[in-house]
Amino acid sequence: MINSYLLTALRNIIRHKGFSLLNILGLSLSMAVCMLIIVILVDQYSYDKQHLEKHQIYRVQSINNMSDISLNRYASTAYPLAEELANNYPFIEEAVIVLRTSWEEASILSVDDFVDDFIKFIENSNVIETGFSETILKKESMILGDIATFLVLYEALIPGSGRPPQKGVDSFSLIKKNGEWKIISILNEIPSEMNPIPVSLMD
Repeated sequence: MINSYLLTALRNIIRHKGFSLLNILGLSLSMAVCMLIIVILVDQYSYDKQHLEKHQIYRVQSINNMSDISLNRYASTAYPLAEELANNYPFIEEAVIVLRTSWEEASILSVDDFVDDFIKFIENSNVIETGFSETILKKESMILGDIATFLVLYEALIPGSGRPPQKGVDSFSLIKKNGEWKIISILNEIPSEMNPIPVSLMD
């Protein structure tokens, strides 16, 4: 009986090629979209599952509204914001700082821990006595109308700390407003094997 059903279906497909193709493509597309939606929902609901009160966890983002063209969103904020939220907003129970210490690792610090960690870094590195050196190795700029981007390759060194010099890339985004250039974002990246120094900044 199954063979009879299959044979009948095949004959209908051959007899009505256009209609069959339209139905098959429509069904395939709808199933693909449905599976994509499921994958996105599963991914979204998989965050912070290890926390009992995950519904109370929020990440604060920055929104740049200086541009008349569009709003830019960044998954980062200034460090003092954590202290401001913790001290002046009673409905916020706790604010922490997620500090990326390397490409693969990140540290979660309270406001006090962040300040203490910074103080220990200054004291242990003898920055007060030895100073801090940062040398600009190369710069690249791109200006298009009222927007501009600058890439800066630098090498940072704390003399006497025992740490080898570390290279990094700063990215500055600017926009011209009322005839003046204004910085709207500053991003930093430490080069690695996965993210090497851009060719345009190489010697």
